[in-house]
Amino acid sequence: MFSIKFVESDAPGIKIATGRINNNMKTIAVTSLILFWVHFTFAQGFHDPHGFGFGGSGHDGGNVILRSPNGKHIIVCGFFRDRVNISPSGTPYYLNSHGSEDIFINSYTPDFVPEWGIAWGGKFPDRCNQACMDGDGNLYVIGNFRDTVEFGGPSFRKISNGINDVFVAKINVEGTTVWLRQIGSTQDDQGRSIAVDHDGHLYVTGTFQGALQFEKSPVLSLNAVKNYDVFTACMSTDGDFIWSRSVGGINDDQVFTLSLDQESNIYVCGTYNSDLDFDPGPDTVRRLQHGVYPNMFILKLNAAGLFQWVNTFGGDNTLIPYQCRINGSGKLVITGTFRSTVDFDPDSSIVALTAPGTLGDAFVTMYSDDGALIWARQLGGNLNEIGLSVCFDASDNVFTTGCFEDRADFDPGPGQHLMYTDGRADNNDIYISKLSAQGAFLDAYPLQGSNEDIGYSICLGVTNEVYVTGVFSDRLNINPGKSDSIYLTSAGFTDVPVVSLLQTALSTEAPVLNHCTIYPNPLEHHLTIAFESTSFAENIHLDIYDMSGHLLYAFPVRKIAKGLNQINLDLLQLPRGIYTLRLSAGDQIFTKKLVVN
Repeated sequence: MFSIKFVESDAPGIKIATGRINNNMKTIAVTSLILFWVHFTFAQGFHDPHGFGFGGSGHDGGNVILRSPNGKHIIVCGFFRDRVNISPSGTPYYLNSHGSEDIFINSYTPDFVPEWGIAWGGKFPDRCNQACMDGDGNLYVIGNFRDTVEFGGPSFRKISNGINDVFVAKINVEGTTVWLRQIGSTQDDQGRSIAVDHDGHLYVTGTFQGALQFEKSPVLSLNAVKNYDVFTACMSTDGDFIWSRSVGGINDDQVFTLSLDQESNIYVCGTYNSDLDFDPGPDTVRRLQHGVYPNMFILKLNAAGLFQWVNTFGGDNTLIPYQCRINGSGKLVITGTFRSTVDFDPDSSIVALTAPGTLGDAFVTMYSDDGALIWARQLGGNLNEIGLSVCFDASDNVFTTGCFEDRADFDPGPGQHLMYTDGRADNNDIYISKLSAQGAFLDAYPLQGSNEDIGYSICLGVTNEVYVTGVFSDRLNINPGKSDSIYLTSAGFTDVPVVSLLQTALSTEAPVLNHCTIYPNPLEHHLTIAFESTSFAENIHLDIYDMSGHLLYAFPVRKIAKGLNQINLDLLQLPRGIYTLRLSAGDQIFTKKLVVN
């Protein structure tokens, strides 16, 4: 049986519970954290945060974080101005901007020791929007620049043709520019996303206006229909353009993200704002725009740029797919934000999610390689939540980051996992969410500050440590809810956070809980929960809610043994009333009304 004994901790409102589980098989020692009489919890799976921030007196931010294939390097890309020290400790490592907001590309060891740093830019704002790495650790970046910029020396000096042009660059493991290519028109062009396959091909996407030219490849030029259109192009890893495609209508069309599967099929996600032909070839595959807001699209092309299929969604309000990725099983996962009600199933059936309030929730959706919906989940509350980046572990668990306001529920299932921002209700904080490959809640963690904090990018290390970057203002607490808070402090309006978290190892076998009973009920002070498990398991959760749905107690039991298990609780602090008890193991949930006399 599991006996709870409360011990005061250093943190206000938090008590430590210690105890043991006994059954007919073995005795397992357990220590768990209980948040007593507060309305939020901090998950126990993420722990031991480490990190640092850097920036100057203006606006600085991290757009991309990724790990090299050999696990020895962490790459962080973003924007900065003035003079910044990118080293968290020891000898300073300074980068200097050339005018306005410039591009930085930094390489660190997994323990955040700086290896090299790059600063690119001119007198106007320039951006590195996305990056990827090949199997040899070469880095490929895409972004946009204006006017004159040197991308690693005079031999890589480029002058934009219009307002902004697109650049694509290759950087070797030592941080040296290998080649640089320019894509541009006489108007405004943006490079949004990039991916590399195993056959030495790069795929890039972005938006453009007017007549788009590809450096050294004039026969691949594209012409926009009217306003902003979407381009997708294939290159060799030596910088040669192979083909280009475009789709667009009479209004603005936007692309945000691109991903590849193992056969180098290309998945492009964005929004369109008028009736549109999504087949870039001679055939016509027209989709109507529904409502007054831009609709979302998922477009699949094969490795030769030929149309495969398209799915479209939305109409009543905002719907934006900020990032898509293909997991290890070949499934497409998308995260973004939506408002109002959206049917995320492209087929005749309806799988609708509704964001409460006038602002939006974050969404995470999974689709098969033929575009069929597998599941759709939402993360959020009454204010604004945005999903901005997604990655996976070897088990295809889904990790996302973004931002949330006020109070948000990060359990998309029937339970709750509430997290609160630190500061004003409309203040943004960073979230890290972990869902199973089936879309079930596994964990969530906040990075809290008193101002605007946003998670723009997430990746995993070789031992599943989680890395996040983005922007933060003022002070960012990367160890919230603990007596030993760890703060990053910004030097200007916004700085770049670089944060890592460890994860508690979880069981790969999902147990089945049978014959769950609780007694006595009604109860005075003592409660017994008995159940049978088909296997040894970790990450078992026992929660108690009041009738308003507020989480009062969180008992992360963590480990149970195969066979009969019994948990004894002393609930002396629980006032008289009616409560809901929830015992969960993965997708399986047992709930029971609890009466305290």
